[in-house]
Amino acid sequence: MAERHGTWVSQATPGTGVTSPLEARLALAAQLVKDATGKARSGVFYDGTTNLVTGTSSMAYQIARFAIAQSRSVMDGAIIWANDGTVTKTTTAAPVSGWRKDIIYAFHRDFLTDGHNSDPVIGVKQGQFSNTPQIPSLSEYPGAIILAIATIPADVTSTNDTGVIITQTAPFTAMAGSLIPVRNAAERNTITAYQTLQVTNLHSGCTEQYFGPYDPVTNPTGATPAGWYPVAGMLPHAVIRQGSTPSPLIPHGSMCPILTYSTTAGGFARGVTVDAGTLVIQTPGIYRVRGSIAWAVNNDGYRLAQITKNSTNDSGWIAYSPAYPGTHTANNVTETQAASVRLETGDTLRLLGFQNSRTPIGLAPSTTGPAQAQFLEAEYLGPPKQ
Repeated sequence: MAERHGTWVSQATPGTGVTSPLEARLALAAQLVKDATGKARSGVFYDGTTNLVTGTSSMAYQIARFAIAQSRSVMDGAIIWANDGTVTKTTTAAPVSGWRKDIIYAFHRDFLTDGHNSDPVIGVKQGQFSNTPQIPSLSEYPGAIILAIATIPADVTSTNDTGVIITQTAPFTAMAGSLIPVRNAAERNTITAYQTLQVTNLHSGCTEQYFGPYDPVTNPTGATPAGWYPVAGMLPHAVIRQGSTPSPLIPHGSMCPILTYSTTAGGFARGVTVDAGTLVIQTPGIYRVRGSIAWAVNNDGYRLAQITKNSTNDSGWIAYSPAYPGTHTANNVTETQAASVRLETGDTLRLLGFQNSRTPIGLAPSTTGPAQAQFLEAEYLGPPKQ
């Protein structure tokens, strides 16, 4: 362990430098995001391309342009290098039976560490064919980055033939202080996370943050359960409305589901599933929920609106409206208060209505006017605490 020179510093003699290649790599690593061990995160710098490796009409792969950071260990720093255009790399013929896995990789040699030379390499390594093919080892290329894994079935003649599966595996990296891009939740979950680590989920469009276990004393900013939660961007949010199809009459004296009687025209759902007028939560957290019902004209009795969780009757209500009297006017609307509630993955939300006019009452049938007040909404606010 010792002090190290910074990058591009010179000796007293003009034109001569004292920075070694290792010192330059250590300085470069300081500018990159780190993994949980403190090592610079190896990966590709995201530039809008997620599919770096694609098939061709022959037994070869096309590799798109990229810039990449390669780090073997904390004490080896990082090499940043680039492929400045599309390159083609051939592979061997397909097996005559079974399957084979190919690895398409990127690796930068270092003469002092590896011998031979200090050249960058984009290569393909083939595994053994089998009915249960295994990924070949890259142990001879320490620090190499797997760009993609291709599964090759028997007797194909090109890498874009039916049956060939190319899985993009290149991790993304970023400069220190930046968000790490991930393709989806599965790729995000491969990261050894720590409290406050943030990523950009390219699939969901959300900025997601890792929250450790909540404790009111030691970790009041944690969550229960610990895990990844959206914090910005395209957060889960859904609004479903009555469509143009007239709904059946709502009977007197019972609490009835409302939006199962109509379509969801005029609404939207992002990160929340819609199932026949029911909202199904996909991300656990704290949500703001509210709903409203537009009734047909009738001035007898009272009207109520409720939102229930995991229930088709009023036993599971989480938000409700006051009891509104009927009216002669067309704007006969009952609206729940906005409630903040904790919801788990798989929880269902329904909008229910009640009326006691002594006769069945319909709902506004159109998508204009009062019917636009007929909706169910769930909006994600943040991760659950306890």
